[in-house]
Amino acid sequence: MTMKKLILLSFACVTLLVSCKNKDYKDYKGTWKGSYSGDDNGTWSIEVDEEGNIDGSARSNSAPDYPFTLEGSLSKDGNFEAEADLFFSTVKFNGKLKDDKANGTWKNAQDSISGTWTGKKD
Repeated sequence: MTMKKLILLSFACVTLLVSCKNKDYKDYKGTWKGSYSGDDNGTWSIEVDEEGNIDGSARSNSAPDYPFTLEGSLSKDGNFEAEADLFFSTVKFNGKLKDDKANGTWKNAQDSISGTWTGKKD
């Protein structure tokens, strides 16, 4: 095989691998919004990027002027894990994104509060 063909074949393989990786999250990519309830309640909004990274925010109805940042990741099958660091505690959000629906649970172990969350793709 000539060097030129080897370089073209290598480039094609790398391109294919990158496009397959990004395709895994294409159904999830975008804005998702919803609400959470339980021992506290409020709203949330996240962005999922092409690599399954989650960035967003949530806002408690009891303290609407103080949104908190959500960061996490999404597995290729839609399993959702994100955390928000509050003043002296951490809130963990776990759940599932499927089709255009989202749901799961949240828990703040330090303050012994928890609940559920639901939403949809925007």
